[in-house]
Amino acid sequence: LRRGDERATLRLWQKYAPLVRGILRRAFGPQREPDVDDLLQETFILFYRRVHRVRDAQALPAYLVKMTANVVRAELRFRHVRRWVMPTRTGNLPDAPSPGQDTAARQAVTRFYAVLDRLSAYERTAYV
Repeated sequence: LRRGDERATLRLWQKYAPLVRGILRRAFGPQREPDVDDLLQETFILFYRRVHRVRDAQALPAYLVKMTANVVRAELRFRHVRRWVMPTRTGNLPDAPSPGQDTAARQAVTRFYAVLDRLSAYERTAYV
């Protein structure tokens, strides 16, 4: 990977993207899949830029998990700041309902993530 082997890059993505995606989905919820996709890419771009810092290949999963947690905390801090400058009361743009959705389940998930939004970035990351 350090030598720039594209096959190593692909293998790393295939092996660890599900782990990183799972952490991001638990942090932000299934309703934010486009955000999760963006943050997944952001995490791997950041990792590829810093791959030279990994000394032990066995430490790679832990390094990626820590990096993912840092991306989660940074995004949570960004969202907290954004709430101060967004034109809506909550700071989030309303989601348009999609046909065929389970409205009660969607509301429950929304309430759950609203509770998580009240936690600090550190507490929320620890919970996830």
